[in-house]
Amino acid sequence: MPRLPADIRISLKRRGGKTCRIELVRNPFKQRFWVRRDGKQSAKMPEATATEIADQIRRWLVGTLALTDQGPPELAILPDLPIQPAGE
Repeated sequence: MPRLPADIRISLKRRGGKTCRIELVRNPFKQRFWVRRDGKQSAKMPEATATEIADQIRRWLVGTLALTDQGPPELAILPDLPIQPAGE
């Protein structure tokens, strides 16, 4: 049986870490998505709504930023950019 193509693809990667590829395939019978992680059906969350998926990504992002010792989130996301006060 052929696999359905993904409607949405999301790639998540921590700096220096491996990439996790999330694919969302719309379930034609419900307002939910089937979730594939790295090409395989997700064991922890095989089916979810868009809100549940966004919440999981937000939790992952907050947890990742909490592990860094670089200060506030805006500095952890863009550490290489020089920050200058406005008006200079």
